[in-house]
Amino acid sequence: MSSPEEKRLSGLRAELDQIALPAYPDEPLVPVKNWIARATPTIQQDWSQFFAQFQKFTTVSGGPTFLEIAKGGNLSEQELRSAWEKDKKKIEQFRKEILSFLDGLLFTKRY
Repeated sequence: MSSPEEKRLSGLRAELDQIALPAYPDEPLVPVKNWIARATPTIQQDWSQFFAQFQKFTTVSGGPTFLEIAKGGNLSEQELRSAWEKDKKKIEQFRKEILSFLDGLLFTKRY
């Protein structure tokens, strides 16, 4: 039987799993960042022993994002699109890693 905490986490996991990253030229990280903002209070309250890991895990790192590159203004449309595609791939991998982290929490709680 699932606890209320597991049900809330499963719901958050389902939300993240169903996020569709936006099409070019919109910033692909925004939906994931919004999900992190919604999930943070629940993780902090229900899964406090894993909260520091969650924060570390959901911190965005890496090279410049599409928006940072676009601000330079000297790139061609093709270069902007290429940078955006790279960002989108990185963000999709980031989303999958968060899903795996959540799966680990749910597995830990069961056993």
